Amino acid sequence: MAKAGTAETLLGHVRVNAVADYYDIPQLKELANTKIRHIIQTNWSPYGFSEVIKEVFNSTTDKELREIMSLTVAAHIEELLEFEDFTELGVIGDFAIGKADRINHFLKILSKIQSYRNCDADFTCYVERGGTILEPQYTLRCAKCHCRHKYIR
Repeated sequence: MAKAGTAETLLGHVRVNAVADYYDIPQLKELANTKIRHIIQTNWSPYGFSEVIKEVFNSTTDKELREIMSLTVAAHIEELLEFEDFTELGVIGDFAIGKADRINHFLKILSKIQSYRNCDADFTCYVERGGTILEPQYTLRCAKCHCRHKYIR
């Protein structure tokens, strides 16, 4: 598939997701999301991606697909900001909401920790990012002994 056709192919899968979401067909929705992830990971192109984002936020309520789009935008934000149609999108606030939920999740975990089990140091930590662009994984580590404290998805 040529890079120029990436957006059109993604749009087709987004529309399948929207139909599956509307008619509550989870297996079809997951298949569409799997294909969307694969295309983004193997054939990424910023051209026409703004149209894909618009379609996602106007046609489906699927949280998983919105998360895929949010993570893709985060990973390619510098490229996308070069496109005027991207900067004019009215859905950017929706991306921030997903990130705010993840930050709140971190804060809840952090508020429960007093000291580390391995070194009994006062609680100071850092977050190590791993996983992939579309499926990130975060590890909370002790700043003193660097032991893994918790995985956060």
